[in-house]
Parts: sequence; C-alpha cells; structure tokens
Amino acid sequence: MMATYAELNAILTESVTGAQELREKVRVACLVAAQTIASGGDTGGPWSPTGHDQRLKWMVKMLSAPDATSREMFGVAVAANAAVSQAGILGASDSMLQTNVNASIDALAANLV
Repeated sequence: MMATYAELNAILTESVTGAQELREKVRVACLVAAQTIASGGDTGGPWSPTGHDQRLKWMVKMLSAPDATSREMFGVAVAANAAVSQAGILGASDSMLQTNVNASIDALAANLV
C-alpha cells in the first residue's frame, strides 16, 4: 500500500515514531557516500560515469554542512519511496537507505557550483 501524502508529511516533519531515527540513518548514509566519493570509489552502480567532479562538490557541501545537506537528502529519500507504505519507509534497512542516497546524489549535485 502506498503512503499517503499525510503519512509522508508525518515522516518529513518527524511527527511519527521512527522518523527521527530514519533521518539520522540518512545522515550516516550521506557521510558514508561522502567518504566513498572522497576515496574515488564512486564508480559503477548508480554513479554517473562523468559526474565525479559534481559529486566532489556535493561531498564538500555534505562535510561542510552535514545537518542541512542530509536533511535535504532525507526529503528526497522519502519522496523517492512514496510508492511504499509508511511502515516500509520507516523500516528501511541500512543497505536500502545507502542505495537510495547513492542513487540521488548525482541529481542533487548536478547544479552545484
């Protein structure tokens, strides 16, 4: 069953049990992704073969402002999973969150200067 907009909003505003923990997990996933990018491990998988320079800019943003940058990613991750139930979103595994974060970085990094 798909999450309703009200249920998605409850996650985004952290007014439902488990939402804060999910946001904190997304923050860690962002830090892991930043480390992967810093070490040059951002090849293959969801990473664009030509996007490393833009991902480096996202990495700097993440390391400079981890709370704001991971909160932005939190919104993207929740929206990207709108077809999943609220319980499914809140119960996402670490590996699922990492996959979602990695897959979203290129889009968020595309317009960074």
